[in-house]
Amino acid sequence: MSKRPSLKLLGIPSLYDCDGKSVHFRTRKQLALLILLTLEARSEPLPRDMLVDLLWSDSPQKKALHSLSQALYEIRKKLGSDVVAASRLEVLFSGELSDDLDTVANGCSPNHIAVPLEGMENWAGRRFAEWVESTRDRILAQIRGRLSDQLSEARASGRVSAVRERAGLLYNVDPHNDAAVQALAEERFSSGDWAGGIRLVRKHITKSKHELGRSPSAEVLATLRRFERGLLRHPITGKRDDSDLPPLQTKPQVFVGREPEMARLEALLYEIESGHFRTCALRGPDGIGKSAILRCFTCSAATRSVPTYLVACQEIGKNIPFAAVSDLLKRQYRLNRGDRSNAHHFDASLLPENAGH
Repeated sequence: MSKRPSLKLLGIPSLYDCDGKSVHFRTRKQLALLILLTLEARSEPLPRDMLVDLLWSDSPQKKALHSLSQALYEIRKKLGSDVVAASRLEVLFSGELSDDLDTVANGCSPNHIAVPLEGMENWAGRRFAEWVESTRDRILAQIRGRLSDQLSEARASGRVSAVRERAGLLYNVDPHNDAAVQALAEERFSSGDWAGGIRLVRKHITKSKHELGRSPSAEVLATLRRFERGLLRHPITGKRDDSDLPPLQTKPQVFVGREPEMARLEALLYEIESGHFRTCALRGPDGIGKSAILRCFTCSAATRSVPTYLVACQEIGKNIPFAAVSDLLKRQYRLNRGDRSNAHHFDASLLPENAGH
């Protein structure tokens, strides 16, 4: 695919040629005209009077029309004579020009993603500033939609690192987004940073109430209740399972590797939430980390308010009828006590902790 000139819309706007070198215009209004035509005049032409009113309203009519003609000449000079089709009354943009919104659509991570058209409201008069503000809102809505779709796709395919990376970008664009906050809290909980995860969710709840006048989703509230009550095991060490308080003083620890296994479990969980029944057997020799994987996975699922019950088949209970079932019922009661609003159920595998399989 041949390279094309590109327009940077995220952050301070600028134009780059096919080799990635910055292209400079004589005035900022000439670059503003290019951006305006790129975003608004690809399918339908814009009236010359409208362009003049947006960019040169402070100049006499004759001088403003001359400035518009000069700007169109500069655009043709830098991008080619056929990029603009202009009649006496209208202007249409037909050039091959990419922009960094394409990088968001393709899963890349552009800088300044939360500030489209930065500073452009000061390049011309009041009407142009109003256009910049409305266009910025439109671009941010478009970015939010793309990132949300990419976050869901990453969940469905079990790409854990992509989930966290997309969630971070989505949080920068929309710090009130429930899905982004849950994914970022999940990262903290899964690494054992319970205090950081709880602080993040509490801050999100407070900001939602004070800045938006609403409470976050029931899933976010249920997530906070579960971890504040300390009803789940520490995802790395497995300790303090029965504590009445969350292990806020536990130092964060790192769970490395096992990305394919975690991805497979995440993909299965997504299928379960879509209404399918799935089972999974986790096999391996003693000490390889089967229980650690399950703890990290169930902690991750619990962050999204999926009821999880991690039950260990202890050696001491092998002669006790229904020992594992009794443990399951006890955990189910404790985890669901006061939390009846969840619609989905996921039961973790009843995996012997010391079985060599």
